[in-house]
Amino acid sequence: MLKKEPTLEKFLPKTILVEDKEMLRNFLDKYEQIYLKPANSAKGKGIFKIRKNAATIVVTEYSRKLFFPSLEAFWTEYESTFLKKNYIAQEEITPLLYEGNRFDFRILAHFDGQSYQVSGVGVRQSGKQNVTTHVPNGGRILDFNEVKRPGDEQFIEKIVNLCGEILSQQLGFFGEFSIDAGLTDKREYVIYEINSKPMSFDEEHIEKERIDSLMALFYQLFRSQLFSD
Repeated sequence: MLKKEPTLEKFLPKTILVEDKEMLRNFLDKYEQIYLKPANSAKGKGIFKIRKNAATIVVTEYSRKLFFPSLEAFWTEYESTFLKKNYIAQEEITPLLYEGNRFDFRILAHFDGQSYQVSGVGVRQSGKQNVTTHVPNGGRILDFNEVKRPGDEQFIEKIVNLCGEILSQQLGFFGEFSIDAGLTDKREYVIYEINSKPMSFDEEHIEKERIDSLMALFYQLFRSQLFSD
């Protein structure tokens, strides 16, 4: 859906739904370093990072690194996992680093009755492993002001309203969602994914804004329903 919007398409990593081994092979042959992610999951669970070397397939999970002699061997080991859940493959983005580790933005958005507004921006940075930035997987919380650059807020505000409008047009009304976004090593913006059920934020000021925004939205929806009846 997002790829159909020219403004957003340029921020999206190349992504496919993995339906069989040959699709995965072609995608890995083209990009050589990719991520495999469950389409319906949370907190970085079930993510693989795959790198194709001359003689091996290197697979990195959160806590371990595995080596396979071929894609066939890897597929045989994990086929049941991929067929049990919908998995997407996404080209690996070389991220901008801060103090030696990758980081990304966790952007919270709500509908305010007229448009989609940013309710808060959290930042998560990877720890010893660089597969995910999720705190349960060893990541840490940074303050947005610590990594913020000129133009970041304008980019975030722009994509929030566009993404909200597209989601509601295509899937029905969305009052709340979050976006995982980041920066490449060339300082270009990238949108990794949109979450229809945002996490609870550890940052108290963002979580308070989240609850306040939801309460205001519920009240607006209640009033509009009341008077339409």
